[in-house]
Amino acid sequence: MRRHRHRHRLFRPAAGAAPLTAAVALLFAVCAGCGNSGGLTSAGATPTAVGPTQLWPSLPPASVQPSEPPSSASEAVPGIKVPGDDVHRLKPADVARADPTTSAYTTAGDVLQPYYRDLTGDNHDELITGITLRDGQLAINCYWAHGGELLRIMDTVDDVISVELAGRYVIIRDPAGLPGYEYRTSWSWDSSQRAMLPTRDEILRVRPQKSPAPLSSARPARRSDEQADPEAAPE
Repeated sequence: MRRHRHRHRLFRPAAGAAPLTAAVALLFAVCAGCGNSGGLTSAGATPTAVGPTQLWPSLPPASVQPSEPPSSASEAVPGIKVPGDDVHRLKPADVARADPTTSAYTTAGDVLQPYYRDLTGDNHDELITGITLRDGQLAINCYWAHGGELLRIMDTVDDVISVELAGRYVIIRDPAGLPGYEYRTSWSWDSSQRAMLPTRDEILRVRPQKSPAPLSSARPARRSDEQADPEAAPE
């Protein structure tokens, strides 16, 4: 925030300047009785900022160490090579059958249209696949071509309301099980894990969708061979 310097100067009267000081005091007294003509006014007291309060500060912090790498850590897809690290050359169905995490889904679900987006920031597109499952869930996977290999960097299965791409984020919306609310998870690239991680997971209130007007309130359409009644009141 830019700070504005005050331009008010402090005048110190010299010796023998009492008449001038009295005149200035009289001028201020007169102006004090005048109405406000567009000058600065006080907005009132400013509330005091309150910082966070830590509860139970004597409790020791948790120190649980992960027993295994994250399930979303990158892993090479066997049998798939990517010349020039160009994932556009790959067939999504072939990738789904070669990936051990999705091979079983291909016999029971449909491989959807793929999408491409630079999620890692290396100026190359990544491959984003979706497979519909019989139970209504959606398997979502992201693949990164690096050094001629295809690495799986995201693997999740969920009940999905929608899947969106926003910049380098993959945003998944799914039902929260609570009327009027939904879960929204944003996945983004983590270079240290070389994987897409759910960096933001939140529950949000959503506006209820407006239901269509009941059919009983709709006027029936007039047939083309039906003439209008000239004595009828205009609608």
